Amino acid sequence: MRKKRELLTFDLTPLIDIVFLILIFFILFSVYKKDEFVLNVDLPISKTAQKEQKSNDITIELNSESISFQGKKITLENLKVECSHILSNKLIILSIDKDVKYEKIIDLLDIFKTNNLKNISLLVKK
Repeated sequence: MRKKRELLTFDLTPLIDIVFLILIFFILFSVYKKDEFVLNVDLPISKTAQKEQKSNDITIELNSESISFQGKKITLENLKVECSHILSNKLIILSIDKDVKYEKIIDLLDIFKTNNLKNISLLVKK
């Protein structure tokens, strides 16, 4: 009598298990960001916040250590140069950490005043 040959099949169960484990890993450990800040900025809370940020607005972030202009770290001197190229009708959104010294904010506002930039908005948490 002849033996019947068994068909060799590829078992997909371990492969599917591994794919689901990897999927669960990436879902659990991925970071969902609400706002994309270059600097670590802890915004103050406001109950009357109104305007949403548009993509064509100029964003400047300020914390106690550094300044960021449009998502890139920058020095105060380079910020002066960048602000000289901004049109006066552009909206500038300031994202200032609540622990920043008042003197740094005044330096920033002086740069805006010398370049005749008056359309300024502060970013806050609701």
